Amino acid sequence: MSGPSRKKVQAPSTIEAIRMASVSVLGVSTSRGNPLGSAIGSGSMMEQNSEAVAMNVSSLIFAIRDALRRTEGLELISLEWNLDRAQGSEVLPEQLSIAGASSSEVSSHVCVLSWEEGIVDPFKIDNHMQRLSKKIADVEAAVVNSNLDYETDGMTILRKFTDRLNSVVFVEMMDRQFKGSWDSIQLKSENIDEESVIKLQYRDDFTTLPPGMTILERTDLRFGSPQLSEIDHINHFKRRILTPSAIETISSSIANTGRAILAELNAYAYGIEEVDIVRASIAALVRFLGSEHVEIRELDSLKRKTNEFDSLLTETVDSFEMVVEKHVGSGLILSLSEHKSTLISEIESDKTRFDGFKIELAKDLVNHLMESVKREFPIDNKLRAWKLKSTMRYFVAYAKKVSQYFVLDLQQYLIVGATRRAIFDTMQSFRDALSNQEMGPTETMQFYRFFDDLYSQLNAVIGKKAFEGSKQEHPAELLSVIVSDIRESFEKVDAWSLISFEDVARVVRLEIENNHSTGVSEDSSTLSDTGIALQNLLSDFETLVADVVPDVADHLLSKALISETIDAVQNEGVDLAEALLSIIDKQSEKPAMWNAEARLWVEDFRVQGTDDKLSTNLMHFLQFIHDKAGRRGTARSIVERIASEANVREQEYQILIREWEQECHVIEAENEKIRAHNEKRDALFQQAQSQFNEEMAQYESIREKRRLAQASLDSTGVIIPDKPNPPRSMELRIADIDAEYSPNLSENPIPPKPELSQETSLYVELRDTMTQNVSMMNEYQEKMETIFLERLKQLQSDGLTATETISLSIGDELLEYLMVSVIRGLSRLLPRPTRAYLRNPDSPDFIYVVTYEQRESELTIRIGESKMGGAV
Repeated sequence: MSGPSRKKVQAPSTIEAIRMASVSVLGVSTSRGNPLGSAIGSGSMMEQNSEAVAMNVSSLIFAIRDALRRTEGLELISLEWNLDRAQGSEVLPEQLSIAGASSSEVSSHVCVLSWEEGIVDPFKIDNHMQRLSKKIADVEAAVVNSNLDYETDGMTILRKFTDRLNSVVFVEMMDRQFKGSWDSIQLKSENIDEESVIKLQYRDDFTTLPPGMTILERTDLRFGSPQLSEIDHINHFKRRILTPSAIETISSSIANTGRAILAELNAYAYGIEEVDIVRASIAALVRFLGSEHVEIRELDSLKRKTNEFDSLLTETVDSFEMVVEKHVGSGLILSLSEHKSTLISEIESDKTRFDGFKIELAKDLVNHLMESVKREFPIDNKLRAWKLKSTMRYFVAYAKKVSQYFVLDLQQYLIVGATRRAIFDTMQSFRDALSNQEMGPTETMQFYRFFDDLYSQLNAVIGKKAFEGSKQEHPAELLSVIVSDIRESFEKVDAWSLISFEDVARVVRLEIENNHSTGVSEDSSTLSDTGIALQNLLSDFETLVADVVPDVADHLLSKALISETIDAVQNEGVDLAEALLSIIDKQSEKPAMWNAEARLWVEDFRVQGTDDKLSTNLMHFLQFIHDKAGRRGTARSIVERIASEANVREQEYQILIREWEQECHVIEAENEKIRAHNEKRDALFQQAQSQFNEEMAQYESIREKRRLAQASLDSTGVIIPDKPNPPRSMELRIADIDAEYSPNLSENPIPPKPELSQETSLYVELRDTMTQNVSMMNEYQEKMETIFLERLKQLQSDGLTATETISLSIGDELLEYLMVSVIRGLSRLLPRPTRAYLRNPDSPDFIYVVTYEQRESELTIRIGESKMGGAV
């Protein structure tokens, strides 16, 4: 049996559909800083929670407004997003717009959803908001000048006035009063001087609904300038958008804010009547099926039963409508409770249209109908039935709408829900398998980050299928498609994208504690001096990259510092780098780490060389700072920064070692000559000594012979030898040696080997610890990928078996599914930024135009400038 089709879903009247697809949220900040807010449109819940909606949206708008004002001194004129939609015939908003203005310290902004693109012109709504701010300022002034208590009666008046002004905005938007303006006509592309082009990689993220664009990375940033004279070029540079924070706000933050605003609106963008009718339909379904849980193995039978229920639901609502129409035309004058009793009696008496099943559903509808009436008429007076016509018909319109989609989306819920359960059961078994293994701190951190990202990716893939509408008729078919998508998405996961530097730092701190603990006290482990120094160095890097580097980049490109630098170059005859260094030295309020980093950047810039033209040097400096700051804050950039710092210091130490070795080589060569000299002298000395000893022995021998001859001269007649000459003295021989070879020389001492400084030692150890942990992360990443891909492959092959054992609730879980997929209609919209208009209050004639263009997975952002009423 074929199921219901969306083709039969009928929209309410065009006017009502357009009204339901339109929203106006007005936010006001009084001169005393008191917030005011009002929201109109898109269902009764929006208006019942009017101020809460306005306050939540205001905080998101203020974040953008304040960031642009703080970094560049710019006013936000307007922001626009086009809204891609899921398939369906229902009228949904096509554009999200924001505009703001201020008057007499009163600021206001409006956020509107319009059913058609171009309904709200940025300059027309800007002019209206300026007048609106003036009106609120006048009312506040009147309150202050009266005898009313400002915080009680005064704020009550201002709230009512805000609601009234927002009603005017809403009505005028519906009447197309903000469509088209001369200013917008002037701002054509040929009148805009392009200054910057930013390219970002993004993906559509369906992790939560409404979906949005998630920025992955910046791939390109180029700065240009119009053809101007040197002096005009310099003046133009002073007013252009410069700072990295402003570029970040204009690119990533604005893209993300559209989704955040839509999510806040979506939380209240429905009618409580529709929810009540869905609750009654779910209760009727449970009674019809006899259970709140259904087995997917019985899906074919469930389809037949739910198709039968679809017919019964439609017939009941049609009959209910007839009863309501008959009642509102009856002319009866009754209390609300009597109106309710009359309707129920009419249903109970009509046995033809209402049998056992239908009568219970119809009575539930009456109960919810009268609750809606009570919200409109809180005092239970007697009322003619026709006075209830508008409220009752409004409720019936919702009942018919629910009857048209309920079973269709019920069947979609069963298919998507079973698929989701099968995949998440696989995830849970994957998690259990890995969490039972012994893991160190690195693996533990990586595991939980990987699992969280995997969970997010699975939600995104399943959410996308729900957003687009699944065409599969069985969970096994959808499961196969989703698993293929998951595998493709999963294989693109980068380990670095899963972690922040805080994660890496946490693991490294544990390693430091393990390696440098001196013992454990009652409260905690104690660290050696080296361990404490490593912890401090790690903290310094966190501060440097998270706080110092962004502030250095923004400060060096701040308009005040740029103007001061240009004045110094032009008036003092110094080059750009010298002027910057001089100004940095004057920043006495900045910490030493900031000054050291800022000087390092400028010195690096100076190495690149300069041009004769100041305008060219300024453009080079702008590009240099953005390139330098472009990758700040990511885990990869910080680890690479630490490695770079360690490598520089290690290289400096290696240079010292090479210089020491060279010096030792020279000294050793000299010492070899000294040793040869000393050895030769020692040999001559030994030779002289030996010769002297030999000659002395001969001399003594002759002397002895002569003595003996003299003693025996008279008796033997022996001839007495001549008297010998003594040998030359050793002293004279040494003197001869000394004359030819100077006395022994002392060898030159070898200088001590340079020791690794404590700072270098700390950097190297920190680098090596991080490198080791990052390597472990990559290995563990590959391991987890392999295990999960195997499980996905098994799940895909199991197919039908994997889903048949699943049981789903058709109670609160079904209601939540319908809330997200159908009832909150803004869930089916994906915001994409299109334009932003900004203005500098000091040069109000100059308008900054930001355009956004999406192509496949690339977002191109162009920032330009135009002078209203003439050329730049």
